[in-house]
Amino acid sequence: MTKCNLSIRCRIHLLALCAVIAVLAVGWLMTHSLGDAREHFRLMARHDINGKIATLAIGRDLNYVSRLTRNVMLGSDIDKDTDRLRKTIDSMRKGFVALRASAVDAAEAALIAEAERSTLAFAESGLAFVERLAAVPDTERHTHYPAYEKEATPLAEASRRTFNRIVESKDAHFETANTAFGDELDSARTTAMWLAGSITLVLAVLALFITRSIVRPLSAVTAYASRVAAGDHTPLMLRNTCGEVAVLVESLERMVHDLRERVAFARGVLTALPQPCLLVDAEGRATWWNQPFAAIAKCATTAPESGLPVRQVVTSSELLALLQRAQDDGMTREDEMTFADGSLQVVTVAPVLGEDRSLRGLLTSCFDLTALRNQQEQLHRHNAHLAEAADAAGKTERELNTTTGSIGEEVEASLTRAVSQQQRTSEVAVAVEEMNASVLEVARSAAAAAGSAEMARNHADRGADVVMQALDAIEGVSDNATRLGEAMDDLGKQAEGIGRIIAVIGDIADQTNLLALNAAIEAARAGDAGRGFAVVADEVRKLAEKTMTATREVEDFIRAIQTSARHSLATAQSTATEVEKTTQLASGAGEALRSIVGMTAETADQVRAIATAAEQQSAASEQIARSTDEIRGSAADNAEGMTRLREELERLRGQATGLGDIIKSMRTA
Repeated sequence: MTKCNLSIRCRIHLLALCAVIAVLAVGWLMTHSLGDAREHFRLMARHDINGKIATLAIGRDLNYVSRLTRNVMLGSDIDKDTDRLRKTIDSMRKGFVALRASAVDAAEAALIAEAERSTLAFAESGLAFVERLAAVPDTERHTHYPAYEKEATPLAEASRRTFNRIVESKDAHFETANTAFGDELDSARTTAMWLAGSITLVLAVLALFITRSIVRPLSAVTAYASRVAAGDHTPLMLRNTCGEVAVLVESLERMVHDLRERVAFARGVLTALPQPCLLVDAEGRATWWNQPFAAIAKCATTAPESGLPVRQVVTSSELLALLQRAQDDGMTREDEMTFADGSLQVVTVAPVLGEDRSLRGLLTSCFDLTALRNQQEQLHRHNAHLAEAADAAGKTERELNTTTGSIGEEVEASLTRAVSQQQRTSEVAVAVEEMNASVLEVARSAAAAAGSAEMARNHADRGADVVMQALDAIEGVSDNATRLGEAMDDLGKQAEGIGRIIAVIGDIADQTNLLALNAAIEAARAGDAGRGFAVVADEVRKLAEKTMTATREVEDFIRAIQTSARHSLATAQSTATEVEKTTQLASGAGEALRSIVGMTAETADQVRAIATAAEQQSAASEQIARSTDEIRGSAADNAEGMTRLREELERLRGQATGLGDIIKSMRTA
């Protein structure tokens, strides 16, 4: 297995670190650019915008002074207009204070001071003239207009000259500052777009590379787990993995290797059983049988793992009925029956139960009683012959002399056969004991196989834990992507704050345009006297339109920044989606591992069931051994009886000889 230095955790941390660095870089650049723009705008607002607003306000108040003065001479309410004049002059003084604060150099400050003196002189002259008209009747005030014109015209011209110079200076400064501010915003926007695009491209390539490096091996592991769950235990043959994936692959390969070894061991144990065995699943399919069973049952097919219905494999109706009873009752059933090869077998059908005590299958084992039954029948025949011989000897006293010799020979032969029977019975007992030991060894091997299957399930559990750790690491990547999206959302909100400032500037420009329009209307009402004022109002309106145009351009820049932020947010969300897909793949690998755990548990249950059946066979073998011992004892008793019979025959023969001697002596006598 080829190793590398970067695990999934490290690769995800690398991607998150790159994303954080990218966000910090974009944030720093935007903060730096917006900070410069904010400082530029602050200076622009202090010197240019405030100065522009102050000149507009002073020009408006100056026009209002002229209008109020004319209204008084036209017969308006002099007290109200006089009070309005005083308030307007105070507003002009405040405007000049703001205008002095916006001066960019000493020359402009001196020009502002000169304009303030001439403008206030004109306004105060008008106020003084209006105050003198307080005692004049309303219908005669217009007659004083020539005097007012003679007095106010020089002051108005001086004020107009100096104030126009201030307006021109502020307009020039405002245009320069506005152009510089727009250029700075364009530069910041271009730099941000290039940087954001470059970082997005780099992050996308890095995310694609890291995602492929994680998803490809996980997909291969998932497919392999599915094959293992389907019963394919071939090696994985996956190389060039590292980190958690390498650990997962190695653990999975070890688990499958152990599972393959244990399954092979369990099959070897089943195949090595000397007794005929048959395994049937819960659906009635013959899943496995060994060669001894195929020999005695004359199976219809030779495939030991055919999966055919048991009725197509076994032709014995008695065995099928016994299997059906064991399946219906869920209990061990035992019966004697004769198979197709003519052998007499003790058939034991044991149910195989799962962990939930549900029926998983039936294990059938057979024990051959043919030889034992033949020996028993032969022993019975010998005993019958002995009984017949004894009856014949007791009934035929007349043939005692002639048949004693033949009876002795028959007794000798019977004794020889009894001794031979005792020896064969002893051999059968030894064979039964050896078979019992073999069955016990099979039971122990099956128990060991069950333990090995349990170890395989533990390996699968550990593999599932490794997959869950990979899921936790992938969820961490999802959280980092979410935080990246939140940071981009905050950047958009900051851009919206700048947009609100621009909206305020636009409102000021709209109000200025409205005031300029009102001034133009008033100038039109004034006729020739307000023609110069109409020119000023038109200039103010043009200035307001330029301000609105610049404001819309700034709004376009802000929208572009917000669009870039939304694109970055969409990229972060796409990264989160890819991470979620990776999580789903890792979850699929975990499900496959859990399936492997279930199959391993089922294998362990089957092996434990085989061990249980082997133990039951051992108990049956012990019972047969005890029966054989009893038969051997009976044979020994028969041998002892035949020995005593031979002794009795010897005595009988002696008595017959004595009787013959007596008869001879009697005949002789």
